[in-house]
Amino acid sequence: GLPSRSPRQQEMDYDPGILAVPRRLFSQNYVDGGCQGDPPKNTTTDDTLGCYATNYLILVIGVLAACAFVRARERLERAGASGVERGLAAAYAAFFALTGLGYGAAGVLHHRFALAAPGYWAAAYVVVLLGNAGLCGVGALLTRGDAPSTKWKLGVAATALVNVAVILLVAATQNMLACGVFTAVTLLVMIGVWGKHAMRPCGCGEAAGLDLARACCKGARVCVAGAVKVAAGVVMIGGMLIQVALADVCGDPGYEDCWEDCPLPDPMEFNHNALFHALYAAGLLALAVGVLCDTADSWTATKEPTDPAKELERV
Repeated sequence: GLPSRSPRQQEMDYDPGILAVPRRLFSQNYVDGGCQGDPPKNTTTDDTLGCYATNYLILVIGVLAACAFVRARERLERAGASGVERGLAAAYAAFFALTGLGYGAAGVLHHRFALAAPGYWAAAYVVVLLGNAGLCGVGALLTRGDAPSTKWKLGVAATALVNVAVILLVAATQNMLACGVFTAVTLLVMIGVWGKHAMRPCGCGEAAGLDLARACCKGARVCVAGAVKVAAGVVMIGGMLIQVALADVCGDPGYEDCWEDCPLPDPMEFNHNALFHALYAAGLLALAVGVLCDTADSWTATKEPTDPAKELERV
């Protein structure tokens, strides 16, 4: 016969394993019984291990990357670097820090407070959107040019207004879809910005003042780093699209038929949300590596000030 369960395991309707943390997503008894009838009450909230563990992974990557960019900005400050360089480091730091903190907060909610009021979830989404605003700042600085044009200034103003509007919308409606769509659109625009950088000629003549071997090495590194940033954005957007595509068959709607059509092997432990988070974390890490590699020369300087015009030409 079936092994007996302790009274606490029967109350929780699943085996908590080594974590011993009560879970409310999906009844094991209901699934073992072939998903007959309506699901038990309060068993469709995503607090699976795969979901919140990958949230925490994004938190760790975001915070560590932000620390690296904060230190880079301090070095730039000591070197008397241009405002553009310092602004880029600060904007990247804000993006990584707030993105990590937003996803980390969502991880805590999934993990321990999955039935929390919608306002708590909205707060996590807003933090992510504030990080997204940091990435918009990166885009603004990378497209600034030596003499900012009126068109550029209007574009920055419009971007700022859109950021504020989306943040207010998400705060008022707890609309995760609006948060995801705006983040994806921002990443798509940034892919174009990073792609323009990656497609620049990678010849030896790009690093004036360097010997031939160093010039060739630097030119190739800049191109590879730009390609890595583009690939990182594609992976992050791809994770979002996969999450949406699998939501019906691997998420709550698929619960009623035991996820018969879900391609993932065990949606009760690693579902579409976990897959999205894993891909997003991989893209976030690759983006950090790409940016730091691309700016290795200027952002590690400690003595000589950087020429703003040359830096604007690089990025």
